[in-house]
Amino acid sequence: MARFDISKISGVKLNLVGIMVLFNLLLFVQESKAQSQLEDFSNRRSVKQDDLQMIFFVRDEDKSRPNTSRNDSWYHWFKSQKIITTQGGSDGLLLEGLFTAFFTNKQLAQKGSFQKGLKVKSWEYWRMDGSLKMTEKWRRGALIQKEFYDEEGSLIRLEKKSLWKNKVYTSDSIWIHKGEELVQLKTYNSIGTLKTSANYKNGVLNGSYKEFENGKLISKIKYKDGVIVPAKKELEKEVNKEPSKFSLFWKNLFKKKEKGDDNSENRVD
Repeated sequence: MARFDISKISGVKLNLVGIMVLFNLLLFVQESKAQSQLEDFSNRRSVKQDDLQMIFFVRDEDKSRPNTSRNDSWYHWFKSQKIITTQGGSDGLLLEGLFTAFFTNKQLAQKGSFQKGLKVKSWEYWRMDGSLKMTEKWRRGALIQKEFYDEEGSLIRLEKKSLWKNKVYTSDSIWIHKGEELVQLKTYNSIGTLKTSANYKNGVLNGSYKEFENGKLISKIKYKDGVIVPAKKELEKEVNKEPSKFSLFWKNLFKKKEKGDDNSENRVD
């Protein structure tokens, strides 16, 4: 006679219990998600502004005040059927979540995300013909990168921002800034080989200016406040060409002595 395995029967019962728990959990998640979507829909707004149709979401009334506002950040908020951007503060419903904007021809113009009124993550911008124009990367309201594209979709300019230096990359150059001030510029040929490297201060050349050929240094000039600083060898040449007043004094003095000696010899004869 066949015998039943108690462990198998217990396992079946346990599996059924697990399935029921999982089923109830899924129902709870779906209900929560549906409720969240209803709440999101109630916070959905659509306005026409700056020749664009904008669709976005706002935070609840009681959540629309940031705990702490950063003076260096730009907050986006909604009031009186208009999106307003203010540095360091807000006085309306802060934008939250997905943001999209469309041209009058229904073509996508902008797409990105907000968090507590600040731009975050990736943003994309298009031209009216649908070609990608620019992308941005944001971190807690701070712009950290920009990419520019031509009509064919080729990257033509890249800007990277950091706490200490801002760099701009083009097809033939790299511009390095500290804040808004240019401090270094490098240029490249069509195959990406370094051509020149220059340092700047207060808008003029300051420090080394180098020229390269096939990647090898061929010339180096030093500047100070926009003026060329003569090299040591050049200074030595200038000294040899034009004797100093001090050396001329001694030469003239010895000449006078020699003449004096000649006269005294003549008198003795």
